[in-house]
Amino acid sequence: MPRLVVEQGKDSGAEVLVIGAVTVGRDAICGLPIHDRQSSRQHCRFEAFGDRLKVRDLGSRNGILVNGAKVAEAELKTGDRVTVGATVIRVAEGTVGPWSGKTVAGYRFLDKIGEGGMGEVYRAEQLSMRRFVAAKVLASRLREDPRYVERLVAEARAAAQLNHPGLIQVHDVIQATEITFFSMELVQGKTLRDHLRKGPLGLSHTLTVAKGVLEALQYAHTKGIVHHDVKPENVMLSEEGGVKLADLGIAQPAGAKVHENTPGKRTLLGTPQYMPPDQVRADRADPRFDIYALGATLYHALAGRAPYRGASPEEIVKQVLAAPPPPLASQAPQIPPDVIAFVDRLMARDPESRTPNAHQGLKDLHALQARHGEGEAGTSSTTGSGTKAKTSGTDSLSAGSAWPKKAALAAVVLLLLGATAYAAKHLAGHALPLPPPPVVPVRPPPPPVKPPLVVPPQPPPFAALLARAEDARNRGDLQAAQDAAQEYQAKAPYDGTEALKNQSRAQEILAWASQERARRKDDKDWADLQASLQPLDPDGRLDRLGAFLKDFPQNRHAQEA
Repeated sequence: MPRLVVEQGKDSGAEVLVIGAVTVGRDAICGLPIHDRQSSRQHCRFEAFGDRLKVRDLGSRNGILVNGAKVAEAELKTGDRVTVGATVIRVAEGTVGPWSGKTVAGYRFLDKIGEGGMGEVYRAEQLSMRRFVAAKVLASRLREDPRYVERLVAEARAAAQLNHPGLIQVHDVIQATEITFFSMELVQGKTLRDHLRKGPLGLSHTLTVAKGVLEALQYAHTKGIVHHDVKPENVMLSEEGGVKLADLGIAQPAGAKVHENTPGKRTLLGTPQYMPPDQVRADRADPRFDIYALGATLYHALAGRAPYRGASPEEIVKQVLAAPPPPLASQAPQIPPDVIAFVDRLMARDPESRTPNAHQGLKDLHALQARHGEGEAGTSSTTGSGTKAKTSGTDSLSAGSAWPKKAALAAVVLLLLGATAYAAKHLAGHALPLPPPPVVPVRPPPPPVKPPLVVPPQPPPFAALLARAEDARNRGDLQAAQDAAQEYQAKAPYDGTEALKNQSRAQEILAWASQERARRKDDKDWADLQASLQPLDPDGRLDRLGAFLKDFPQNRHAQEA
């Protein structure tokens, strides 16, 4: 289904999906109203017939131009440009979904731009703000299940807490009678997966992707969030060259339980092709899962294929647990060895041997970029035909930078030889005065060496916060335990195994505080109920009922009754 995008004029950026027909002009009732004095009130009309699109002039004063030629009527194709007065409208592709063309809760839904397991993503216009957004809509078949509604809302709220240029920003969450969705930043670009359908990405662009994702992960991990699903489909590459990490649908707090086990079944969170073996076995969220997944994503970008392949997720999980993937060096022999070593460290099967955190990954990446520079060492670019033009790092160096160095060295040698010949010809027979003897300065004796300053060992940073949280938990002080644990999570780092263990302890204290607060509230509510009903229960039957329910705390509905 075609889509009209205003490229030039006062309404630049406005767009509309052509469902049936769309009129363009200054009149507010037009499907695409434009603020252009050179246009008529109803200037022209776009009409869609299946896959065909036509534009027809409606007797306007200035007429219309299609790709620079004045016409009264013309059939259009994707990429054509129609000029209406001073406004230029481009024809783009669009996909119609069930919500296309509808307006709900102040959002006008346009074309469908994506689809996933939980629903669809639409390009939409937020009418109150006059801006275009992406709207993630929960599938109708899942709206009756409160678990999926809660999961979508939790994703929106989790993303809204993270404010970083490398993460998709969430604006609003809407729960209406007929639809549940949240609106988020609309990135003009494609996913990394879209780019990889044409072949490997090339070294320079791959390192740019690595930098953007590592910066986003460093921020998310600092906030205590594990993404859990880093993969090419969730890496957005904007038209301006930016990198953004999307989809926090299965993100979890570090240290939180990540699997729901039922007899004979184990539910995994993530995508098996990019999942480390320790994520398959683990029960708690670990930021190092994201580090491995990024390495697997870079492997795919450089090799043009995922690290593991299989006919089903179960088959791929078996491969992940059994052995490492084919060596990247064999899949992408043109990539420099130090870059391959960088990816291998990110993808280490043993989490203790893996790059410990995003901060260290960025340090390693900066060293790589300093060695290779922009456009050097194994870069590749996509030509217009889609083929890859690869450049070896060694060939580039010998052909590009070694020749100027050799030429400069030859010029210096020739200059020295010329100066020697001139001296031999013109200074022969002339006695030259001897230079004066050199003056050797007398240096003062070095100052005495001071003994090294002995610094007494310091306790680990933020250890007092965690100790204070645990002490408050032992004393049963909910608020103090919660405040100290939250402060620890906000300030303490996530780098290293010990730091991750401490973060997990802080998360356990927060979980205890939440559960204990709920339990105390239940006890108070029950005590209040007993006190209010005591005059109506002289025989003490209510006490016996309370003792029975206390033995079965899961009968919450019975307690309320």
